[in-house]
Amino acid sequence: MEDGTVSIFGLVFGVAAAAPDSHAVFLAGGTGAVAAAVSMTAGTFLDVESTDPGRRPRRRRLATLAYRVASYWLPLLAGPPAS
Repeated sequence: MEDGTVSIFGLVFGVAAAAPDSHAVFLAGGTGAVAAAVSMTAGTFLDVESTDPGRRPRRRRLATLAYRVASYWLPLLAGPPAS
């Protein structure tokens, strides 16, 4: 069996043992499956992004933009300087 499948089964069985409500078991299984799918998709995306040499200039622009946004917003979110 795949590692992700075993994790979801463990999650569902653990919730089933603790919660008598079948709705909670279904919700736990569904959210676990969605979380695993998002995790695998993000991992695949990052793998492709990191191995394609044609995307390096784009990554550099995105990193510069993220730095500019963070350097603008972080001081504002931190509040006034302590006196």
